[in-house]
Amino acid sequence: MESECKKCKLLFCFPGNIFTKLMYNSMKKVILFSIVAILVGCQSQKNLMLNNQWKLTELNGKNLTGENVEITLTFNTSNHQVNGNGGCNRYFGGYKLIDNTIEISNLGSTKMFCAETANFEEEYFNTLKDKSNLKVIENQLIFSRQGKNILIFQKKIINK
Repeated sequence: MESECKKCKLLFCFPGNIFTKLMYNSMKKVILFSIVAILVGCQSQKNLMLNNQWKLTELNGKNLTGENVEITLTFNTSNHQVNGNGGCNRYFGGYKLIDNTIEISNLGSTKMFCAETANFEEEYFNTLKDKSNLKVIENQLIFSRQGKNILIFQKKIINK
């Protein structure tokens, strides 16, 4: 009897009892479910933080606040897509987020020419498409590489 109790590793063991076996199997399911819920919850939290429209305020160290350009980025976390406005052209693409590293790929855009924003837009698209470290601090979304901030976005307030 004693060896059966040690084998099932429960506080209250009733050897050969169906209740003991059901309890043991139920505990395994609860533990597994808890682990999965924690992992899914962590990923969902990061997606919730990204799931906004963001306005670019700094591009490779240049403050864009006084410039006559509005560059935006919007994440669709349900299908891992991004889109926005590069200052003149609408753009779209996919993204992959692993831990704090983001990779935006397959960027496409409309092909209008706007002389006043062309330089900003080209630099933005070139900066956006490489792998970057990503962090969200309060209302800022920050892309960085090698410890240097390359893109800083501010959460955009959308008037309804």
